[in-house]
Order: sequence, then C-alpha cells, then structure tokens
Amino acid sequence: MPPAVDARTSVLVLGSRGEYTHIVTNWLARHFRRVALVIEDPLPKRTLLRGRARRYGLVTALGQLLYAAVIVPPLRALSRRRMREIIDAYHLDPSPAPVETFRVPSVNSDAARQVIASFAPSVVVVQGTRIVGKKTLDAIGVPIVNTHMGVTPLYRGVHGGYWALAERRKDLVGTTIFLIDKGIDNGAVVAQVPFEPDRRDSIVTYPLLHLATVLPALSDAVREVAAGRVQVTSNPLGLPSRLRTHPTMWGYLYRWARWRVR
Repeated sequence: MPPAVDARTSVLVLGSRGEYTHIVTNWLARHFRRVALVIEDPLPKRTLLRGRARRYGLVTALGQLLYAAVIVPPLRALSRRRMREIIDAYHLDPSPAPVETFRVPSVNSDAARQVIASFAPSVVVVQGTRIVGKKTLDAIGVPIVNTHMGVTPLYRGVHGGYWALAERRKDLVGTTIFLIDKGIDNGAVVAQVPFEPDRRDSIVTYPLLHLATVLPALSDAVREVAAGRVQVTSNPLGLPSRLRTHPTMWGYLYRWARWRVR
C-alpha cells in the first residue's frame, strides 16, 4: 500500500549535488505533496584542500587527498553491485527528483535565502550541504531537520559508521536525525537509527546504508516536527563529543589490515 501523502506540510530540501540528495528528496516527495529542492554548487577542490590543511595540517590533508584519489575509486568500482542491491532492497530512487528545483551558489547566499522566503516551507531538511550560516538560519524561521551519518555526539563530522567500526563499536553504527542549531552536528536529537553492515560493505557503501535505513524515521520526524509534536533529547546515549574527519590513505590501509575495517 502506498504511503499516505501529507498535503498540509511543505518541505524544502537544501542539498548538495548528487544521488544522495535525490534519494532523500524522492523519498520525501512520496510522503508530502509540496516538496521543493535547493541545490548548492560544490566548493572548489582547491578551497577544500586549503581548508583541511589549515585545520589538520598539511600531512593529514595530503593523506586525505590520497585516500580520495587512490582508495575510493577502485573501492567504488568494486562496490557497484552491492550499492545496486541496497538501492533495490530499500526501494531508493537516485534519479533527479521531479520537484521544483533551484540552483544556488551556496545555501548561505542571498539567492538561497530568496528561495526560502518565496517557498515559505513548514520544515527545511538539510542533506549534505556546507555548514548553514547564522544569516541563513535566521532567515529560515522554521524547524530545520538534518540526517547525520553517525551517532552523535561521539561521531560528529563525517564517516560516522566507518569510525564506529574502526573503534570496535558496532553498537554505535547508525544515523542521527536532529534539529539544526548553530553548532556542528550537535543539535537536539529527534531519533537515532542503528543498522548492521555486512562483510560486503565498506566506507563507500556505508553512506547509502545510513540513508536507506533512516528514511522512514526521517519522514515521520518531518511530520512530527511540522505538527509541533516532536520530542527531542540533547544526548540520549550519554556519549562524549568528538568531531570526525576523512581518513588518511595510510590510516585507512592500517585499519583495513589490522581489523579488516573497510
């Protein structure tokens, strides 16, 4: 039986380019009649590298660049069949979402804020954008829901499922739905959804599993947030806070060799 479509709640997705944004938007479009999408342009790779070098040092930034250039492409090629299995098993739709779509240079641009004002959403859902700045947060004026690929606050940042496995915490492989505030992945938690990867999975398939397993809870959360019924907690598991980043090539290879964590 197809899901009931909510005709009262309007949802605006702020997303980055790529299939994950379309998967989320298509899922929401199945559940809510009025959905629109804002896609921001990616940051130039040179800008990303400079930022990482400033934050983590040149050696770590170089290791992360080598990880992305040397490890990810062959791993992604070897994982195509597994990724298709996940898409089919969870009925995901990575095709461009058939909703009103706007392209902006950044979610923090005047163009993005103009779209937000004209669409007047009930709820905003953020998927994979850069950090939403104060000016845009203030302009939104409605609850902002984010799905984070990791159990917060211990696995803030990126690759939460991977880091949990690397630290031998299979019990903390999961996804967090939270309300965005002015911090980084540390807003009030709406739900945390665990999942269990199998031996075929790796750092290139974990993100797809994060999304696939959290989507039912996401549509429920949007509906509850819009109705003002949502209940949140600051840290339901009482975990310490830590910000994660991309692995270096040598760190990834070490964890693969030592603990078979891919």
